[in-house]
Amino acid sequence: VRHRIPRWGLTVANNRWAEVKTTSNDKGPFKLLDVESDGSPQTAYVAEPYGFASNPAKGSIALLSTLDDDEGKSFGTIMPAPAKRLDGLKEGETAHYNPETQNIIKHDIDGHTTIELPGGTVVKHWKDGTIGVKPGGGQKVALGDVRPDGMARVMTEAGPSVNVYAKI
Repeated sequence: VRHRIPRWGLTVANNRWAEVKTTSNDKGPFKLLDVESDGSPQTAYVAEPYGFASNPAKGSIALLSTLDDDEGKSFGTIMPAPAKRLDGLKEGETAHYNPETQNIIKHDIDGHTTIELPGGTVVKHWKDGTIGVKPGGGQKVALGDVRPDGMARVMTEAGPSVNVYAKI
């Protein structure tokens, strides 16, 4: 199937699946990946949605398209390998996640944002501005400017302090 892009005078055709073989050095004006499709290696440009950036891991899947029937002008939309795909989202939910670490930022349909980390820590931001933190695995919660010694400086009426009593 061919699709013409009149503004740029380009034709997009030959959609096919490919596997990412090497990661990008992520330099220069375009992100390039070495991919392989049907046993044929080639270099492809990475099509990234505006405002998102990633460096796909080896084994990721690319949906390649070719411009003007020139294999040297292939570009791909990259997805994680099927085993690393994030699933379980409800209708209308969106998520940004790292398939390698499983760190997840999820935006639910009610306007809440949840950050989930593999160690079990969950941070929930409700749409009214409330923040909830549930540390996983006996981890500490630090609020404020965390120093190298792990202590958090919090501004109090008397000035900055690392010892704050909070009644919950």
